[in-house]
Amino acid sequence: MSREGLPQLVMRRPNLDGLPQLLLPTGYQLRCFQDGGQEGGQEGDQEGWNEVMELAFEWEPGQADFETMMLSDSAYTPERVKVAVTAQGQVVATASCWPAARFDDDHRTLHYVATHPDHRGQRLGFQVSLAAMYQAAAEGGRSMVLLTDDFRDAAIKTYLRMDFVPLCMHMSHAPRWRLIQARLGTSVPVDE
Repeated sequence: MSREGLPQLVMRRPNLDGLPQLLLPTGYQLRCFQDGGQEGGQEGDQEGWNEVMELAFEWEPGQADFETMMLSDSAYTPERVKVAVTAQGQVVATASCWPAARFDDDHRTLHYVATHPDHRGQRLGFQVSLAAMYQAAAEGGRSMVLLTDDFRDAAIKTYLRMDFVPLCMHMSHAPRWRLIQARLGTSVPVDE
């Protein structure tokens, strides 16, 4: 549910053909999520993921918990969670490829896309989302869906650049999409 108590907005990319090349800015690397290793004393990416989520979504400290939100889900594999990291290994952006329970088996969900506020403007959200889309294609996914909120203008602009289109799955969606399109100055058709 969105902040207003309405269902989140839905967007869909009808196919995963012709995905653009991954191109991270200098100083960043893209990789799969790294779990913390008990034996080797490796810290893993959990704390960095939690921090990015809390800062990007303006959540309270402790509200993001990788273990309960991702690791405990039977769909979890490290390959499905993509992260952009700095040269020092700090997680600064993330996106995941997840099964799309509400859709057909050939759909995947672009899940938990977030960028650390200090690293916005580098198109990292686009790149980690693209990496998740490549993962979806590698798993046999043929299309991708995502959920978003009305107020996430920057994210919606990114999704539109990635060829996602608004999808109406609730009676409130079409009028909300029209307001967003007017605010953003876009003319992307709403799939009603």
